[in-house]
Amino acid sequence: MRTELSATKVPDRYRLKKMAVALAGLFLLLVTASVAYVLCSLQLRNVTQEILAGQRDTQQAWVDKSLEAVRAWEANLLEQIRFVSAAEIFRLYAVDVGALSPASVAALDAPDAARSDDAAVAGLAEQKEYLWDLLRDTARGRQWAAARIVGPQGQNLVADADAPELGAAQWALAQSAMEQRAVRYGPVRPLGGGLVMDVAAPLYEVLGQGGKNRAVAALLVSVPMDGPLAAFLTVGPEQQRLFAPLLLQLGAEGPEALAVEAGAVRLEPLREAPAPAPSVLLRRPGALGAGPVYAVESALPDLGWRIVAEAPAAGVEGLLLQQKKQIYGLGILGSLGAALLLAFVWAMLVSRAHRATARHFKGLYVLIQRQKALLDSVNASLQAGLLLVDGQGRALMCNPAFARMLGRTEDEVTDSLLTALLPDPVAQSLLRKAQGVDKEDAAGSLEITLGEGAAARLYRVTLFPFAEQDEQKGGGQAPNSCVGIFQDITEFRRRAEAERARQASSMAALIRAVESVDPNLVGHSQKMERLVQALTPRLGLSERAGETLRMASLVSQVGRLFVPRDLLTKTGRLNPEEQQQVMRAPEYAYQVLRDLRFDLPVPEAVYAMGERMDGSGHPRGLQGAAIDANGRILAVVNAFCAMTSSRSYRVGMSPEEAVRQLRADQGFDQTVVEALADLPTETLQAALRAAPGRAPAPMQAAGPEASGGA
Repeated sequence: MRTELSATKVPDRYRLKKMAVALAGLFLLLVTASVAYVLCSLQLRNVTQEILAGQRDTQQAWVDKSLEAVRAWEANLLEQIRFVSAAEIFRLYAVDVGALSPASVAALDAPDAARSDDAAVAGLAEQKEYLWDLLRDTARGRQWAAARIVGPQGQNLVADADAPELGAAQWALAQSAMEQRAVRYGPVRPLGGGLVMDVAAPLYEVLGQGGKNRAVAALLVSVPMDGPLAAFLTVGPEQQRLFAPLLLQLGAEGPEALAVEAGAVRLEPLREAPAPAPSVLLRRPGALGAGPVYAVESALPDLGWRIVAEAPAAGVEGLLLQQKKQIYGLGILGSLGAALLLAFVWAMLVSRAHRATARHFKGLYVLIQRQKALLDSVNASLQAGLLLVDGQGRALMCNPAFARMLGRTEDEVTDSLLTALLPDPVAQSLLRKAQGVDKEDAAGSLEITLGEGAAARLYRVTLFPFAEQDEQKGGGQAPNSCVGIFQDITEFRRRAEAERARQASSMAALIRAVESVDPNLVGHSQKMERLVQALTPRLGLSERAGETLRMASLVSQVGRLFVPRDLLTKTGRLNPEEQQQVMRAPEYAYQVLRDLRFDLPVPEAVYAMGERMDGSGHPRGLQGAAIDANGRILAVVNAFCAMTSSRSYRVGMSPEEAVRQLRADQGFDQTVVEALADLPTETLQAALRAAPGRAPAPMQAAGPEASGGA
């Protein structure tokens, strides 16, 4: 009987073991697949953001270029118009006509007005003919479609005798210019097979009462727009494949769109104006009804225009779909391999016995003294909220500041559960953190939000373990009690985020400016940034020092903005005088950066970047330990990035050759050089890789590198 039992139990146990292993493998496969899905989703999100950012930058670049062209055209037009509106001969004439009676003004339009018995009428009639000839010649010279000067009552003061009646929209435009004392623009409109835009400018009296000149008339000009609009909306063949340019305006009948088709500008009415998309890539219906688009635009309020670049959504989303298929395909293959690896690791781990660890409690006297000091310091602050809560989540006590945060009294808070005082998600977060604080016997902190909408406030909550004597348990320690300090950090967080955004914008602008001055520096700052981030742990630097180096590497080349461009692009060697000018780049950079609020010694690090350990550097000739430590690191990184970058007259060195030359040069800190040499080859190659979307520019000058620059 025993033999039969053994023969049946052993196979059963083996089958159970195989089933357990199979279930464990299936579980690991599911876990691995879930992790792979999450990683693929994160990667897809990053790729999507990169594609959309690239599309936005392309469209925004064209919009910015068109804005510059429009502003230049507008400035030229204003100069032409003000040449006429500021002319005293027209202004004096308008003042003289304004002094006439209505009957005399009407008599000016008579064919024989120049022979009138009224000397004033006769004189002004002769002036009118001369002024019209002058205005007509000026309009022809500036290629205006039409021009006239109208009075405050809408009458033609200086105009062609056959000129059509002033339209309601034109009169409203002229009246607005006189009332607002400013140039006013009308919408682009068709006229005689072309497009024109009405522009009205006020004419002021020459000598006004009390030193104030009133508007006595308005110059009304119809400017041809076919040529300027075609220039504004023109795109290159590559850009035409990516997006379509438009100009939106509010016409007399409603919203209108102007677009170039077959080299001609066409004006089309719209059912409704598209939603604005300033400085962002917005997905919306196309203005001309061609399906959804991704739009970027900028507005010109004085002209009433919106310059828009619309990219078909189908093309952009097709590229996103292609990236999605590639990422998830790789994720599936990776998850299968990872599942096998996790199964192996799991088998290794489950075969080991887990050792139990014991925690030793600190002495009760030390704990009481620490908690007493904590409570004394908290009670000294009337601005921070104080709450003592037990292990069941019940408030044992609070100070008035905490009660005010909840809009309650201290009595209402005491003996109430946190779930009754706070929103459930906030209460649960506090309870979980309190349990962790008690378990680890160490302080912890978290951030919570109380209130909704504009009244919401952000609080930093610091929790400390709190032990008290439990008399019923013979003097034992009551578990899970903790003290919470609630500090309102709403305004501090808003200011910090705003300051970080301003600082990032300033640094990006400086980098773009440097790269525009010296093409050889395109991507140089980004390479230095990646390299110092790789060196920071190797050198055992603190987080503050690492952030200082990262920011300093990004703005390390700012001083080159003040170096003459001909020296940066010189193809031959620099003479001593020219080299001295290039060597002042760190000094120039320090003068610019010291006025920016970094809260880190960034300017000092950049200033010391040109120094050398043997005292041969610049601008101060420091040596050894007298040189700022961050400056010594930047010097090595800057030289390494320059030596490994290709130039027009040489190919970039290999990382190994660059390290060999740095070792041979005692002007560099050899501790930093050795840390650089210890970096893996893959890390160096990744750091020196060109910035995404930007190719490194060929070097055009030998001088800056010879002086230790990039």
